[in-house]
Order: sequence, then C-alpha cells, then structure tokens
Amino acid sequence: MSRKRKSKGSGNIKAEAAYDPFPKSGLVKQYGPFIRKHVRKFCEGYPELQYETVLCWAADLAVAAETKFKPKLGNDFSTFLRPHLKRLHRLAEREQQRLPGVYETPAEKKRRDAEEIGERPKKPSFAGGNGARVTIDHQWLASGGHHRLVIGVQLNSNEAAHARGVTERASPDIKTVLEFPADDSVIRGRMRAVIDHQERRQREADQEVENQRAGSHAPVFLPTKDMGADVRTYKGRKPPKHYPDHMPMMRLDDAYSHSDEWKGTLHDTIAAGRTVSDAEQQDRLIRDAVTAERPFLSKNELPVLDWIEAQLQGTDKRLLVQVARDLGITKGAASKIKNRLIKKLQARIQK
Repeated sequence: MSRKRKSKGSGNIKAEAAYDPFPKSGLVKQYGPFIRKHVRKFCEGYPELQYETVLCWAADLAVAAETKFKPKLGNDFSTFLRPHLKRLHRLAEREQQRLPGVYETPAEKKRRDAEEIGERPKKPSFAGGNGARVTIDHQWLASGGHHRLVIGVQLNSNEAAHARGVTERASPDIKTVLEFPADDSVIRGRMRAVIDHQERRQREADQEVENQRAGSHAPVFLPTKDMGADVRTYKGRKPPKHYPDHMPMMRLDDAYSHSDEWKGTLHDTIAAGRTVSDAEQQDRLIRDAVTAERPFLSKNELPVLDWIEAQLQGTDKRLLVQVARDLGITKGAASKIKNRLIKKLQARIQK
C-alpha cells in the first residue's frame, strides 16, 4: 500500500489576492474600514452595481480629498470625506445609463401611450339654468375595458351648498347605474334622469329648510325640471405602467435578508424556486375541491361556482353583477354566495 505524498508547495495554481484599491499608506489607508462601510450601505440603494466597482470610485474620491484636507483645522478626515463621497450618486447614475435598455418597438410604445392617455374629452356645453356650473368626471372598468363619463350641467342656484348637495346626491347613483352595462345612448339617458332627479331632491330639501324657519314642517314635493345635462362617453385611460429605462442587473452572489431574519443568496433562491410540478399540483387541488363541493350546492350556488372556476382558468370575463343579473338575484346576494364558496374551497384545500 503506497503512501500519499505530502505536498510541500502551494500547488501549480497560485491564489490571487483580492484587489485592494487603497494606497499602501496615508489617511485613505487608515480610514479604509470607514470607506468600506460607507460603500456597503451605498450599494444597498443600487443593487445593480458591483461592490468592487463602487469601492474603486470611493477610493479615488478619497485620494482626491486627501490632497485638500488640512489637519491643522482640527477636523476629522471622515467628516471632511463625507461630502466628497456624495459624488458616488452621480457616478452610479452615469453607470446606470450604460446598462442594457429595455427594448420597445415604436409601434408598441405608441399603442401604450395611446392607452394611457385615452380619449381626450371635449369641453361640456352647460345648459339648464343660469347658476353654478358642475362637471362630473367618472371613470370605471367594465368587461369591454376602461370607460369614461363626463357630465356637464348648469344649475339654477349660484350657492355652493346647493351645487355640493346635487353632486353628493348624484355621485353614488351614477356609480350604481353604471354597474348595469348598456349602450352609450341608454347610459346618457340614465345619467340625465339621475341629474334631474337629484337636482329636484336638492331643491325640495332647500325649500323644506326655508319652511322650517317659518314654522312649517310639512314635506315639500316639487316638479322635475329638465336640466339639459350634457352627457358624453369616452374611452377611458389605462393606468400607466412605469417601465424602467434600463435593465437592472444583480450578481448571484449578492446576499439579501427576509422578513423572518433568514439570509441567503440568489443562488439559493433560484435553485429552490417554484417548479412547474408545484403549480400543477395547486391546480389539481383546486379542481378536486370544486368537484368535492359541487354535490352539496344549491341551484344558485352552482352557477357561481362555475363562474369562479372559469375566472381562475381565464375563460369567463363576466363581472359579478352580470352573473347576478343572469341568475335573477341582487349583486349583494351573489357576492355573499361567492365569499361563502371561496371559504369552503379554502377549507377543503387546507385539509
């Protein structure tokens, strides 16, 4: 049996020491730990930058600051160095501009800008009375996308309380009416009816207050006036997506911490990421829970369950209010059924 020969040398591959950007002596070398600590904290705000690169920048700034430092004034070098290290932000922004940009074709950018701007509304024409002018601008999301409604009306009174009362009364009714999809012509007619009705109610409330001052507490009923509200519908604005102008880059060796005080690297996270089999298993659990719960449901719960399953699969684009209208029940009843079914499915999945 042969013995293993002990190596007397360091091997044929020499271990290279890490590059040290600091000089061999001087104040910069003496305050090296302070500079390294400052750079580590700085890199937390710029995770796409490499620590070694920023450390070289900081060493160059410190060497330049050392030539201007005057110890006779009695200041510490770290105090004098802090304002000079603020120039790291400018160097970091310059480095970010060199990172690979996010590619977007001119046609895609034009389409995205048009969706975010939407259709520009025209100035409403005010008619009806000769008092305060009120504009109601409301946007909502329906199955067909984002929609926008602009209502302009001129009231009979110039008092701010009267205009505020009409607006506060009409706003919730407008949202309720818009929950029932209809053509633009039907929506315009409904909105005019809402404005005329709530303007009449506000006039009745104002008249009752005046009568109560005179000692009369009898209810007041006034006829409805055609306020001639200008109602127009437009294509709504899509919320903007703030795309970055560059592609952030991170090293796999960078460490980060979690809320449970666990620390790791991107190597560990990518290796332990969620696999496709886990997603398939989650889908299977949901399907099994739906199949197990189906025999115990009523005639109103079954269509809602089918709608929930189709929503998860992305095959049913209907809103909950449309499902309620198809079943002949109110939106509140459909919402209660949906919440009850979701709790039942969650209980079966957790078993």
